[in-house]
Amino acid sequence: MIKYTMKCHSLRTMFALLMFLYCSSCEKNASLPAQDSNATLLSEDHLVQKLTQKTTTQSVSDVISGTPNTATPAGFFDGSIPTDNINSKDSTYTAATSVLTEIDAEDALRDLEDTAAYHQKNIDKLRKIIFIKDEKVLSLKQQNASLEKRVNSLQDQIEKLKLQSEFDRFKEEKELINIKVDGLKGKFSEKADYISALDEQSKSLSVKLDNSREQSSPEFTEDFIKFVDPSDISQKTSSESSLQFDAVVTSLNGKSKEAFYTEFFILEKDLEQLLLSKKLNLSDFPKISSFSELFARARKTPFSYPEVLKKIRAALLEEVSNNRGIRVRTDINGSASVSNLQPSTYFIIGSASLGKVGVTWNLPVELDAESNKVSLTLSNASWSE
Repeated sequence: MIKYTMKCHSLRTMFALLMFLYCSSCEKNASLPAQDSNATLLSEDHLVQKLTQKTTTQSVSDVISGTPNTATPAGFFDGSIPTDNINSKDSTYTAATSVLTEIDAEDALRDLEDTAAYHQKNIDKLRKIIFIKDEKVLSLKQQNASLEKRVNSLQDQIEKLKLQSEFDRFKEEKELINIKVDGLKGKFSEKADYISALDEQSKSLSVKLDNSREQSSPEFTEDFIKFVDPSDISQKTSSESSLQFDAVVTSLNGKSKEAFYTEFFILEKDLEQLLLSKKLNLSDFPKISSFSELFARARKTPFSYPEVLKKIRAALLEEVSNNRGIRVRTDINGSASVSNLQPSTYFIIGSASLGKVGVTWNLPVELDAESNKVSLTLSNASWSE
């Protein structure tokens, strides 16, 4: 809109200048001879052509400040009005100068508009760059927020893993404690059974002692001596037998280990026959090959075979309580001795925690009327590991 207004104003100015020049030429032609009219018209056309030409060398700042242009190329209008074609009146010169000033102002305004347009383009570019930068900053903020959430999630997972690790460690410790407690329970059960057996033996001995006290001892008279046959006495003493045994295991490195303070049973039945009669089935333990192995493993890890050791010992103690065997415990050297046995075939049954798992003996021995001595080793063990 501004350019259109300036163009209209410029056209009106040019039109007024041409009318002014035309009127001036008419007045001059009236006073000049007829032969000079063509030359005057040519001069006026030349002036109009120069006035309409654009000065290109003067800068905008010179036009604004009013500094004259001194570097006008040849053939262009230099800002002066030729005196040979225009009348030298002051009013005419002043009008032409004002027209030239308006033309220079229009050029300066056009340059300003071009400069403003250029700066506007640069501003638009800067706005686009700022917009892109803002979008990038927003994208980075979103990525940063996502990374923070991810980091927080990973930290939560790490804390959960730490808690799970601590829980697993406590669980393992609890299992170990339970294993130790079960082992202590097994040992306590053994001790309790041992004490119970001792109590039974003590009661039995007390009863026998009471019975012996109640019976009066016969007087040693000649009739009594004659009545007792010496052969009978020698026969009764010779019918009793004794057993001495030691349990010593020699390992692969040559070291010997004694089965000290270990419980053994001298029974008339072997271990396999006895446990089969008690309805203890090996089919319930598919990885066990024999009752001897089951005895050793149940003694080593009673929590893995619940109630098994208790059942085995109950079966063995039942035989002792029914006077079909004797229970004995080895000393610190792994030795034990049994007396007052009838000559017969017996089985030495016992299990010791020697080696990786243990050793079980189910050794048959033939007892005669004399003293008998047996050594329990790995060679005559029924199972060992």
